[in-house]
Amino acid sequence: MRRMKALGAGLALLVLLLVAGCGSDAAAVQAEAATAGGSMSIPELVRRIAPAVVHISTEDVTADQFGRAVPTGGRGTGAVLVGADGLTDLAVLKIVLDGLTIAPLGPSMELEVGETVVAMGHALDLPGGPTVTVGVVSALDRALTDVGPGGATLSDLIQTDASINPGNSGGPLLDTAGRVVGITSAGIAGSDNLGFAISIDGAREIIAELIASGGIERGFLGIVSATITPGIARRFELPVGAGVYVDRVTAGSAADAAGLRTGDIIVGLAGEPVNDQGDLGRVLARNKPGSEVEVNYVRGEDAGERMATVALGTRPAEE
Repeated sequence: MRRMKALGAGLALLVLLLVAGCGSDAAAVQAEAATAGGSMSIPELVRRIAPAVVHISTEDVTADQFGRAVPTGGRGTGAVLVGADGLTDLAVLKIVLDGLTIAPLGPSMELEVGETVVAMGHALDLPGGPTVTVGVVSALDRALTDVGPGGATLSDLIQTDASINPGNSGGPLLDTAGRVVGITSAGIAGSDNLGFAISIDGAREIIAELIASGGIERGFLGIVSATITPGIARRFELPVGAGVYVDRVTAGSAADAAGLRTGDIIVGLAGEPVNDQGDLGRVLARNKPGSEVEVNYVRGEDAGERMATVALGTRPAEE
């Protein structure tokens, strides 16, 4: 086995750019998927989609007698990292190969709890092709915080009981029409039948900006925060049942200049509701540094909303 440097470890890597003759086919594949409708049997779905599941080797690969990397199946090629966003656990890779199968993207907004879904990916890096697991949509619009080494906050998540194991990250979650409705991202250690996928609708905006600019430029408030759930609100007798609790305000930051304090609860930003940290991150991604926006918040036991104008700053570079 040959050791290779990890590329974007912990990111849900999604390959979207297929060039050298394949790009013109993508629109046709998407159009066919949109008009085909109906469901496929699981074996038929696997036969059609498995060739589109890319095996990304970031740590260990098999090497031949000359020390060259050998793929476990299909064809191997180098990849270029187009862009990555650790805060949403997404990245885009570009590969150059002819005749690739393209998995069509479908709308995740049409999913219903209880609907059958299929997860595919190279779980545990087992040889012999992708692993297929089947389950149902257990819940929609879930959110997780402090995910991975970067402490990502993931929102718009699809919860499923289809098994998602190490190595599945970045693989497709498919509906029975063979459309990608999610990008598998996380499983909960020590829990059975509890996996999560980033909804494809929620990922599109991030993916588009990664392709266009290679990164996500977000406005920066300068707070340490936590999501308020109904359970937390009841336990601590908070005046609202949802929002983002301000645990700390960085001195000299945009939030500090706007007068926000520890203990405030942000419930809106730039005219959009903020129910959790996922909402806050999405709004900040749409409003760039230097933008002046209104922040709505609640302070103390007074349930009435307050409003302040904040000039968003720039996120400091990670050390």
